[in-house]
Amino acid sequence: IAIDGKSLKGTYDHSKKKCLTHMVNAYSVDTGLVLGQLKTSSKSNEITTIPELLKLIKVKGRVISVDAMGCQRSIAELIVGRKGDYLMSVKDNQPSLHKVFTDNFSLGQLSDYSEYAYEEEEVRQRGRKVLRSYIVIPFTEAFGDFSAKWKGLKSLCIATTYQRKNGEPSGS
Repeated sequence: IAIDGKSLKGTYDHSKKKCLTHMVNAYSVDTGLVLGQLKTSSKSNEITTIPELLKLIKVKGRVISVDAMGCQRSIAELIVGRKGDYLMSVKDNQPSLHKVFTDNFSLGQLSDYSEYAYEEEEVRQRGRKVLRSYIVIPFTEAFGDFSAKWKGLKSLCIATTYQRKNGEPSGS
């Protein structure tokens, strides 16, 4: 189940310089159905709406994915408490966890993890050839003491993207 927030097109108030309607959706990747949807409060954001949405859907036995905005310990704890698993994007909003990735998984270091679960996919998008690779590494205390803070933390997943547009490479 993918959870993500979106601002509704056509609701931008130019005088206030903000979007008036922001929704958080729970989307079933398997069925293509929206399982739940909530509007964020005008004085709030996705972080406070995601837990409310999680209470409305079946979490047990599901993998819940959220973007970096939803990468919060309280959200991870709620998902695990409801017997689900989580997949969260990590960025600078979680500096110590982000440092684990920057210290251990630079492009030059990824070959050190070749014995772990590895998946590749190639897609063509808008005139670009995109190659994505994913590595899943079991989380160990060697990466730091995060198990007390991040309930249910089991694995670290690294996604890399290499694309070629008009013959010019770029990667991330």
